[in-house]
Amino acid sequence: MCLVFVGWRAHPRYPLVVAANRDEYHVRPTAPAAPWDESASGGPAGGGGAGADAAEGRILAGRDLVAGGTWLGVTADGRFAALTNVGGSTPPGPGAPSRGRLPVDFLRGALGARTYAREVSREAERYSGFNLLLADRGGVHCVTNRGDERLTELAPGCHGLGNDHLNAMEPKVTGGVAEFGRRLVGELETDELFALLADDEPAAEAEPRGTDLDRVRSARFIRGDVYGTRSSTVLTVERSGTITFEERSFDARAVETGRVGFARPAGAGADFMAVRTPARVRDAAAD
Repeated sequence: MCLVFVGWRAHPRYPLVVAANRDEYHVRPTAPAAPWDESASGGPAGGGGAGADAAEGRILAGRDLVAGGTWLGVTADGRFAALTNVGGSTPPGPGAPSRGRLPVDFLRGALGARTYAREVSREAERYSGFNLLLADRGGVHCVTNRGDERLTELAPGCHGLGNDHLNAMEPKVTGGVAEFGRRLVGELETDELFALLADDEPAAEAEPRGTDLDRVRSARFIRGDVYGTRSSTVLTVERSGTITFEERSFDARAVETGRVGFARPAGAGADFMAVRTPARVRDAAAD
């Protein structure tokens, strides 16, 4: 995952809105977003116990078929996690655990976002460079193992996270956050958020001494035969508890190859349902 926009208490109806692109090598095997069968997971981390099979703890996420983790996921009770990689540093030893387990352990577990972020920060050096966003009803937190500020609680408003620190001053983050905020005014349109993510224009302010690859990767949507944007995701959580989730997948030519949509209606015990992918977020739960 290389770019995540988060709206936290920035919209009167939706306390959490997420628009994200996952950038990865096209040859890396991936399963599209779907509810996970946690009955075979061996139980959740963090003391969740037998609750792994309950609807309230059900995970909806894509899956990395190499290491088994995920880059972005949500549970039926609205707990959210997303991961971006951070390069430019010495990686840990060859036996280091996969970064993709960090979102999964949070989503499977019972720890709150703040507590889990603190737990991860204590062992963060075991992993290659990462940024981890965590959300529950109490707040949104970012933990990283690079830079001086390792733990951050997000203030209400709009935020952006790429492969640098939270709200880094890079064009695709700063410009994207501004556009994201404008799209959170009034009625929320899913297609407008996907249009934001689909912008493949390299930043005009891209580093002049950088390589052609640096310029290509300065765009929100990365086009490339070997490495590029593999999927775009829009997630909303309503105050009522209703969750909507849509993922669009792309091939090496940046051609859309599929869409999946899910909704979790408000109400105790409700689980994710596959739905058609509507243009308006507000129609998802009734679709």
